[in-house]
Amino acid sequence: MQHLLTSCASTRSVWFSVLSLVGLQQLTPGPDDRVFTKWWHQALQHIPKHHCKGFNSLAVQVASWIWKHRNGCVFEGASQNQYHHAKY
Repeated sequence: MQHLLTSCASTRSVWFSVLSLVGLQQLTPGPDDRVFTKWWHQALQHIPKHHCKGFNSLAVQVASWIWKHRNGCVFEGASQNQYHHAKY
C-alpha cells in the first residue's frame, strides 16, 4: 500500500498532475518517499496554515482515487494506463 500511494512511478505522475493544478507540484512524492503519512506530514510543513484543510482534502481524495483505481485493475481488469487518461 505504501508503494502504491507514494513511490510508484505511475502514482507520482498522478500526484504531479493534480498538485500542478494548484501550483504545488514541488510537493510531489519522490521515489524515496516510501511512507504515505510521512510524505503527507512533510508536505503540510510547506503549506500555509490557512490552506492545510484544503491540502488535506486533496490528499485524501487523490489517495482514495488511486486506491479505487488499483482495485479496479486488480479485481475488474481495468487498465493501468487509465492513470494518464483520467480527468482530475
